[in-house]
Amino acid sequence: MAKITSLKDMRPKTKTFQLHSALDKDDLLTDANDQPIMIEIVGYDSAVFRDAAIESARTELNSEVKDTVDPMFRAEKNLRLAAACIVGWTAPEVLGEYSKERALEICLDGDLKYIVEQIQEAISDRKSFFAN
Repeated sequence: MAKITSLKDMRPKTKTFQLHSALDKDDLLTDANDQPIMIEIVGYDSAVFRDAAIESARTELNSEVKDTVDPMFRAEKNLRLAAACIVGWTAPEVLGEYSKERALEICLDGDLKYIVEQIQEAISDRKSFFAN
């Protein structure tokens, strides 16, 4: 049984993970100074994700796109939600200075799909956002 001392203990936290190569999960990516490239994210249970999902639903309702079940429409929606979960990173010389706009650019860049896959995998590990 998990012991808590306050309801604040039950709030989801941010999580940081190290990026790895697109070809080999054991090949961790580092910057020019040999420092690990880390991405900080929030998960599905965060207020940030909830707000992004609500905004996405509003956009979808107001969309001119007739077929919102179109796979391309859904894929872009998922990429936008993944980008919203990024709250920071190290190695600005590699990824650029952190901003929500830059996070979205990275997620929408098809050549960086391996980064998005790692972000989505980390986000889906809900339990890790609550661990002490």
